[in-house]
Amino acid sequence: MQRTGGRLRSPLRGVAVRACWVLTAVALLLLLFIVLTPQGRTAFHTALFVTQTLDVPVKPQSWFTGEPVRYETIYGSAGGDEVADVYRLPDGKPRAAVVLSLGGGPTGLDDPRVVNLGNALARAGYVAMLHWSPNIGLHADVHPSEPQKLVRAFRYLAGQDYVDPERVGLGGFCIGASFALVAAADRDIRDRVSFVNAFGPYFDAESLVLQAASRSVLYGGERTAWEPHPLTQRVLATELIQTLDDPSHADILTRHYLEGQPATPAEWDALSSSALTLARLMDGVEPREAEALYAMLPADFREELARLSPSNHIDDVRARLLVMHDRNDLMVPVAESRRLVEATRERGNVHYTEFVAFDHTTPGEGGLLTTLGQAARLYRHMYNIVRIAA
Repeated sequence: MQRTGGRLRSPLRGVAVRACWVLTAVALLLLLFIVLTPQGRTAFHTALFVTQTLDVPVKPQSWFTGEPVRYETIYGSAGGDEVADVYRLPDGKPRAAVVLSLGGGPTGLDDPRVVNLGNALARAGYVAMLHWSPNIGLHADVHPSEPQKLVRAFRYLAGQDYVDPERVGLGGFCIGASFALVAAADRDIRDRVSFVNAFGPYFDAESLVLQAASRSVLYGGERTAWEPHPLTQRVLATELIQTLDDPSHADILTRHYLEGQPATPAEWDALSSSALTLARLMDGVEPREAEALYAMLPADFREELARLSPSNHIDDVRARLLVMHDRNDLMVPVAESRRLVEATRERGNVHYTEFVAFDHTTPGEGGLLTTLGQAARLYRHMYNIVRIAA
């Protein structure tokens, strides 16, 4: 060490000072990147969104954004008035917007997961209109009017003065994601839908029924065992039983498969051949038998499933497609999203992300490395969505 003017001068002190200046310069450049560029703002808000929606101890999104407002909105429909919740930042700025169909998972619009998602989307720059169907959520009953409800919701949201009509999309979870895809193909809105984000959708309803009935998935020429989630089996049973004309037979199957009251031998003997066909499908059969039994179902039921299948509408979807799916999903096999992506590969503008640690569409628990890996995947996917708002 050297002595200069009575003070010690260490070479390490000079290195520390230079390092401090370098770090300060990097921090300033990063701040300028975030503040002045769309890419920087998108990266920043995407990171905030991911930490808000995953199970992590620190959630800083509220530190850097305003407080969203949430309110109930009622919009007209052919069958009456529909109700949804809207989340947005009350700054009067026309913003990007999305109509989200929540599917059958949440318990309602007040579900904490739903409220957290709505607030997170609003803080990320979106006007989020969250649509929940009591028919699906409470009764596991799929009504063919569901996609049209989303079409009407889209028209309503796109017409609000706090929404930029050029940046309005559709999204959904599970069956709600499939309805969003069908709605995006509707001729009244298909040229105005900016994007569709589908998390865990089925691509073809017939395929989903056959996979649930055969307890197996056929993909890439290979068949693998698959045990569908109880909710998937409940929805299947509900829809199949509704095809019966005889109320007494429908009552027997409802009690047996949906209410936990096993039918007596006498009741089984009284069932019609149509009711027994449904029972065999619900109990599970070999793949070839599942196909044969499916062909025996009423034609109007099979036609309804075809109308609710994105596979029969995907060619009319003009929007950018973003697809997400959990690889080990028990509600809808991941093969459904893979087939969706394959069917749209030639059209381009499709982004697909596959997860390994989600519980269907809800972030699951895992070790640190697993959590970090899924956070990185979610970040890359959501960057494409947040950028629309940024």
